[in-house]
Amino acid sequence: MLVRKDTNQHLIADAKASRWTVTAPTATRALQEARKLLYGCPRESYPWLDAWLKATTDANPGTLWDVQAGEDGEFTSLFVAFGGSIAGSRHIPPGFACVDGCHLGFGGTLLIAVGVDALGSQYPLAFAIIGNESKDSWGYFFLKLVEVFGDTFFGPSFGLMGDQDKGMQAALGDLPEGSVALKCHVHMSCNIKPVANEGGRFEPV
Repeated sequence: MLVRKDTNQHLIADAKASRWTVTAPTATRALQEARKLLYGCPRESYPWLDAWLKATTDANPGTLWDVQAGEDGEFTSLFVAFGGSIAGSRHIPPGFACVDGCHLGFGGTLLIAVGVDALGSQYPLAFAIIGNESKDSWGYFFLKLVEVFGDTFFGPSFGLMGDQDKGMQAALGDLPEGSVALKCHVHMSCNIKPVANEGGRFEPV
């Protein structure tokens, strides 16, 4: 079930048709509670992480994962590479991967790495959940990618494409020697457009 961003407007319209008055904040809170009933609360799901990892490993043999916790025992990061992705990576062209991060609505950041298969389509390699994008978190992700997929995939002349996140750029030194960092022009154009539309000025590079 997909919930669109403007669903609260539909809820308000339905209420109005039934002669009820519902404000936007009330509709939003109602949708949030409905999502909790349907999907559960993400923050409250962490205690089930061990069970999820076991079920995932049983259903997808060869899956490799790593969980990190702080000194207080609280969750800090998770790395997962599905067994199917690991096995299939031996049959796709090596030497290139694209990485990116996405902020999660309940806190934390999702990192993902994809390669390119023989048909030119995206091939999922692995993902991680971390606190925020920093040198340490990106370094952890890169280290695990190299550990799982080996120097055969992440070897000399390897190309890694990503955006200009400062944490990512600082962690590039953790990649094997000879790796080349590439910058995604789509990310760059998306970052430039809002500034340009607002009449911003750019300094010469």
